[in-house]
Order: sequence, then structure tokens, then C-alpha cells
Amino acid sequence: MTCKTAREMWEKLQSIYAQKSEQSLHLVQAELFQYQKDPCDSISDHVSKIEKFAQQLEALGEPISDTILMTKILLTLPSCYNHFFSAWESTPKEERTMKNLTARLLTEEGRLKAQNSRSETGDAALMVQKQWNKKALKSGSSQKKENLVSEDKVCFYCKKPGHVKKDCYHLKRKLREQKSNSGQGHVLVSLLSNMNLDNEKDDSWYLDSGASHHMTFRKEWLVNYVPFSDPVHIVVGNGQKISALGRGDINVLAFGRGWNRHSLGSVLYVPDITQNLFSTNSSKGLKVVITDNSCEIMKNNELIVVGYKTMNMMKMHFKVIVPETQAVKAYSLQLWHERFAHQNIQHVTKLLKENQIAVKNNDNFACEGCIMGKHHREPFKDSLSKTSRVGQLIHCDLCGPMENTSIGGARYFLMLKDDYSHYRVCYFVAQKTEVPKKIENFLTRFKTQFNRNVDTIRTDNGLEFVNKELRDLLENLGIRHQRTVRYTPQQNGKAEREMRTVNDLARSLLYNRKMDLRLWAEAVNYSVYTLNRTGKSEVKGKTPFELWRGKKPSVSHFRVFGT
Repeated sequence: MTCKTAREMWEKLQSIYAQKSEQSLHLVQAELFQYQKDPCDSISDHVSKIEKFAQQLEALGEPISDTILMTKILLTLPSCYNHFFSAWESTPKEERTMKNLTARLLTEEGRLKAQNSRSETGDAALMVQKQWNKKALKSGSSQKKENLVSEDKVCFYCKKPGHVKKDCYHLKRKLREQKSNSGQGHVLVSLLSNMNLDNEKDDSWYLDSGASHHMTFRKEWLVNYVPFSDPVHIVVGNGQKISALGRGDINVLAFGRGWNRHSLGSVLYVPDITQNLFSTNSSKGLKVVITDNSCEIMKNNELIVVGYKTMNMMKMHFKVIVPETQAVKAYSLQLWHERFAHQNIQHVTKLLKENQIAVKNNDNFACEGCIMGKHHREPFKDSLSKTSRVGQLIHCDLCGPMENTSIGGARYFLMLKDDYSHYRVCYFVAQKTEVPKKIENFLTRFKTQFNRNVDTIRTDNGLEFVNKELRDLLENLGIRHQRTVRYTPQQNGKAEREMRTVNDLARSLLYNRKMDLRLWAEAVNYSVYTLNRTGKSEVKGKTPFELWRGKKPSVSHFRVFGT
């Protein structure tokens, strides 16, 4: 690098890359202006290529409008679309969008394909007729001679006299049927270019004006099913190939002006697709009317079925009539277990038996979903260690922040509970940073009363307990600090359960008298005061106050909270 300053470096980079970007812009514009439709490209391919040019220009900072894009598409269409150009010009201006243009071009493409197919069939029939007449004139003189010879011939295929194997009608008919069922050739499906073949299967039907046949992945819906001797290779819009294994008919209820029964003929069975496709090209005389949010399929000016737009596709109003032979099909117990939301297998078996539903493959199975979704941690066993005196073990926990700040400005309360006597001491704090000072206050009061230090304090791993200030305090006093294992609050269960008890009592006190929630600290204090004088301890018949203070408490001064 020869640049010595940042300015020189910037100018160097700008001279290199800015020039390349400008050259790329000119190249893309030139390719767009010179582009012509490839005769082998379909309409969808043609539109996609022009849209790709627009995306490249937008990335280079030169976006083009949809009007110019649509003009380019129309001007590069072949001559057979000249009438479409005139029809498009008569369309209202607000309906001239890329979306409508693409949809109408795809419909027009399907119509032209059907028209060309009928034209080719007529030309071929006329040519065969001319050849037959010419052959008849040429062979008229020798026909009598051939008839005399043919009486001595026997077909090696059907064993009938009068013809040879190569002219056998039965053999030719069989070969035609085999060719029809062999599936040689390809079927182009445009909708599948936007369909993710890995998605979950959807039983709905979707309109596809580019497909040559109806298609389904539900073999059990098909009647008169005929399997192909060789699979049909279907080329989808993105170039991927999938296979159709057979064809049949599907009876449906179609909603037009009410539900009416119809039959979809020659439906291909394609197990790899995830949605059922309704083709407008498989039936003659269908008229498709598409709007922004819906479509109508008509035949002989009669409404057959309607559809509505969902996820950029037209979903058709079809209800499949499942054949009776398939409706009573027995499914495995595992499938019913999954259908019933993974309930207990014994309960599912009993329910199926009560409803007289046949089940096959009733063997035991391991459901991976139940193993992963229903496993849980086993309850902890009761602790075997017992304390024998006051101060041997103190459980400590912090509750908060509360929704309402107390009248005294507190948002948390610190609970310390003696394991032996169950005596509780409660402190109210505004910030977690005040916790070490409150614990120090408790330890000082305890030493003053009992003339000895606390043996052990047990807490969780909250930062209000795991910090240098508290660690130094406990080390100086010779007090052991026990901390629970991470994500295991059960090891400090007495403190956790005590928090729930005190909170339940405090809420009951406030709601009973319909008092301001800012008085939660007073309610907590009242609950702790009462529990110490009336609650249970490790010694039967003794209250926490009696073990902690060494004398029986008085309850004659108790009053209803809030009075």
C-alpha cells in the first residue's frame, strides 16, 4: 500500500471500485435493452428474467418503474400475443399491475397451448387421411391377391388367422395402453416452483393454471386407480424432478352457488408434493376469472367452484368425498395416540374400544415425543440432617421487586428463618445492595442475645448474597456460607416455602379489608409477627417465639389487621 494518509487511501479505493460499479450499471442496462424472449422459455421464465434485471439495477442505485418493466415484457412477446397487447391497453389504468399482467399472461399461455394442441391433432389426422387415400389407389390392383394370401396366415400373438403379428390389432392396442401408462414425457407444474416440498402436507386444493393435470398426494382419495408401469417424471418450475406413480378419479363437493358434487378426472398421484393442485388445463371448456382476492371457475356460463387468495395462492372450495373402502381403514395405535394429543396409551386404547374403532399393529411402542415432552425432575427427598439448637442454620432469601413501592419506600423484603425454632426476622429494603448491611444487623443482634455467632447461613446464588462485602463479613465472623446448586431452589426449600406462606397471608389481609396495595410491607410484617407467636416449630407444642425468646408469647393484644 503506497498511500500515506486516509484521504489518499479513500481516493485510491474510489478510483478503483466506483469505476467498476459504473461499468456494471451500463452493462446491466445494455443487457436489459437488448434482451429478447427465448422461444423455449415459458411466460413465467420470461417475466422472471426481466424482473431479475430490475433487481440488479435497483441494487446498483438505478431502480426502474413497474410501468417500464411491463412495457419491456409486452414488447418482447412473440407475435401470437399481439391481440393480448391490444386487450391490455384497454384495461383500466388502476388494474395495470405486474401481478395482474403476469396472471393474465399465464392464462393466455395455457389457452394458446391448448389451441395449438388441437390444431396439431387436426393437421396430423388430415395428413394420415391423404396418405391412406394414396396408398389405397396404389394398392387397389393387388388387394385381391393379398386377400388370397392372407387366408393362409396365422398371427403368432392372438393365434387368429388372416393377419401376421406386426398387423395384429390386439397387439397394437396393448402397446398403446402400455405407452399411455408408461408415463414417458414430462409434466410442467408452475406452482410447485413456489412450493416447499419439505413443508407439512396440506389437504387443501390450490389453483394452478400452469399444471397439465390435477395432482394429489392422497392415494386413499382416488377411485378407479391405475398404477403406472413406469413413473411419470414431473419437472417443476425450479427444475426439480418428482414422480407420479399412477392416476385415478376423485369425487368432490365444490362450492359455487351451493355445494354440488363433481368428479375430478385423471388425477395424478404424486406422493412428494405437499399440496393438492387443481389444473385448469385438464378439463375443456373451463373459464377462469381471477380478481385480486378470489377466483371463479365457470363452465358453460355456470359457476362450478370459487376460491380465495391465501399465501399468494388461490385456495379452492373443495371437500373430498373419501371412498367408503378407505373410510373404514384401520390405523395403527401409534397414529391414534398422536391424533389424541399424546394422551396415556391405555386411555387411548380404551377410548377406541368404546367407539368400536379398529386398530392395527396394536404392539407396544416408544413415543419419542412423549419421552422428550413429558419427562420431569423427580421430587427431592426430605433432608436427613436435623438441627438441635437455635442459630445452627439460618435460611435466607429475598422477595421482590414488588409491583407497588411501600409507603416506607421499600420494594423488597429480606426473610431470615431459623431452621430449629422456625423464628422469622424480616427486613424491608429499597435496593438489593442493602442486603449485606441487613444481614450484618441480624448477626449482631443474634450475638447480643445468645452470646455466640450463627453457625451457617444458607442462600441461593443471587448477587445480593454472592458478593465481596457479605463474603468478607461471614469470613471475619467465622460463619459458613452454604449456597444452593444452580437451578436447584429445592435445596433452600424452607426459605422458598416461607416466602409463599408470608405472601399468601399478606395478600389475604389486604384484599379482605380492600386496602391500598402500597401497605404490603405492613401486611408482611403483621404476618411474620403472627406466625412467630402462633406457628409450629421443630419441638412439638412450642411456638417459634418460645424457642427463640425462652418464654411463652401473649396473644391478647392481637387485633384484626386494618381496623
